[in-house]
Amino acid sequence: MKDPQAPLKANGARLWNTVEASADIGVGRPGGLARVALNDDDRRMRDQFVRWCEQAGCTVTVDGMGNIFARRAGRDDSLAPVLLGATWTPRSMADATTASSGCWPRSRRCAR
Repeated sequence: MKDPQAPLKANGARLWNTVEASADIGVGRPGGLARVALNDDDRRMRDQFVRWCEQAGCTVTVDGMGNIFARRAGRDDSLAPVLLGATWTPRSMADATTASSGCWPRSRRCAR
């Protein structure tokens, strides 16, 4: 078992490939996106995100408002969860690599 206190490492190449793949959906002005909520490109991005989550071993649910929740079980359910939040749908005409993510309280480490 890995040392739980060891620093996490993100796979930079994989992360950048994910950003670039999402930037190919809903291309707008040069270098930007025009992916508007509820259009065909929004659906394509949501479907792609669900595929990525399922490939990572997550269970996926979608609520009545269309929010996507992906859960990957840990080894010990008695421990506090690690939570991540992100938006993969940049605002209309935003930069193609725009994506925000953050950690909620009780989250000690966050990485993809």
